[in-house]
Amino acid sequence: MNTDNAKESISILRDLVKINNDRIEGYINAIDETPEEQQNLVSLFRQMIEQSEGNVQELQALIHSLGGEQQDHSTTSMGKVYRLWMDIRAGLPGNTAKTVLDLCEFGEDAALKAYKEAVESDVTTDADVRDVILRQESDLIDAHDNIKAHRDQMHAIDN
Repeated sequence: MNTDNAKESISILRDLVKINNDRIEGYINAIDETPEEQQNLVSLFRQMIEQSEGNVQELQALIHSLGGEQQDHSTTSMGKVYRLWMDIRAGLPGNTAKTVLDLCEFGEDAALKAYKEAVESDVTTDADVRDVILRQESDLIDAHDNIKAHRDQMHAIDN
């Protein structure tokens, strides 16, 4: 891989690290805001945190293998907006597990968008990098569908 492609690949990987850091922070907030009667969701949210922590480690290893430096635990601007919105919504009357799951799905949509953009990027990445991105994207699709199923179940209970 030439130097320009390596730099562009590192940039893409760093963006994916940030979106995974957003997920971690979002699910930490979700755990804090989950109503006591819905504590069964906490284990689901912890699984999502563990998934993103694993993704970050794997992405950091790829960045290092391409000659990039380790990255801090920074997040995206979108993630900061998402967490602020979650904090505001959580403080409103009527905070429910449904509200928390709605916000989690919003975060999952943002993560999937970032991965889709990485996959569709014109940057030429080596096969190992592309395989990791595609696998993580697939895992995030499954996570999104899981969150959506829980959210849909909560909506059905309320109707």
